[in-house]
Amino acid sequence: MKKLPVDDYVRLRKLVYRSARPLDFTRWSYLFKNGSCEDFLSVLSAYQNEDGGF
Repeated sequence: MKKLPVDDYVRLRKLVYRSARPLDFTRWSYLFKNGSCEDFLSVLSAYQNEDGGF
């Protein structure tokens, strides 16, 4: 598996913090900053349709 160079990671992190949607930001936090799955699911629920789909 290829690893992301540190400077690319830093640039990507800045982009996420500056302009990501709440859904993307909580996903980033969950994957890279030991964030809460519950926080991600809470934000995700805002995208759920009345019929339960997304």
